[in-house]
Amino acid sequence: MLCISAPAKVNLHLHILGKTENGYHILDSLVCFTDFGDTLTFEEDKMFSLNIVGEFANLLQSHDLAGQNLIEKSVREFENATNIKVNLRMTLNKNIPLGGGLGGGSSDAAATLNALQRIYKTDINLEKITAKLGSDITACLNAPRPVIMRSTGNDISPAPVLPQKTPAVLVNAGQHCATPEIYRTLKMHEFSKSVTFPDRFDAIDSLSDFINTHTRNDLYAPALKAEPSLTKTIDIIKQQTGCLLTRLSGSGATCFGIFETEDMAQQAASQIKTTHPEWWVVQTTLLS
Repeated sequence: MLCISAPAKVNLHLHILGKTENGYHILDSLVCFTDFGDTLTFEEDKMFSLNIVGEFANLLQSHDLAGQNLIEKSVREFENATNIKVNLRMTLNKNIPLGGGLGGGSSDAAATLNALQRIYKTDINLEKITAKLGSDITACLNAPRPVIMRSTGNDISPAPVLPQKTPAVLVNAGQHCATPEIYRTLKMHEFSKSVTFPDRFDAIDSLSDFINTHTRNDLYAPALKAEPSLTKTIDIIKQQTGCLLTRLSGSGATCFGIFETEDMAQQAASQIKTTHPEWWVVQTTLLS
């Protein structure tokens, strides 16, 4: 049996640089991964099957038509590319909320492809598969290493050297933002520019200062139009002691805060859970 993690993705920034002729948005984003996420197990069997368990299992199953989730699509694309029949019993422990901007489906798909490559000992170029499946999945192949994601999501380069462990808190107040709808409602009078990063950030505060000063999330405005209460979530994270940076991740609706220390992040998560027990709150670490 093989057990692997599919970490949650956090976009520290997300700039829209333009659109391609066929309508895809051109992106520029520093993508980090956390020590929190989904887990997948793989066991040999006589045929392929996928069992979904965990906090968000029922919600995922109700949203997905049979055979249409990204894990199953990834398996089919792997089979087509390798002529290998995947006979595995897979179990997905679904901990990452749906429609949260944390790349749960993309991370699951990437973890699945990495696992199949390992199990069947192939050397195919997985990026050729991920390019067919979704813009975040190629970046997620590199998890847990942070990357710079550009173009339509398939141009991946190494991120600057980041602090070894950056304390963070993820918060979702129960909203769901559908990524295609957020992009459809995006209206930009002037596209953003690509970010030039220094080679390294030795401290959490220097990373946070740079992100705050030189970057933004261009999807925040359309996400806010869809979910106006996002401002409350952002404000509550920002009010916590030791918070250095607060942003919406990806297209939302999960927001995150970066904190000076792990203790401050733990205290913030506890405080937010106490005052808003109905919210989804996780204290985690951004990995370098």
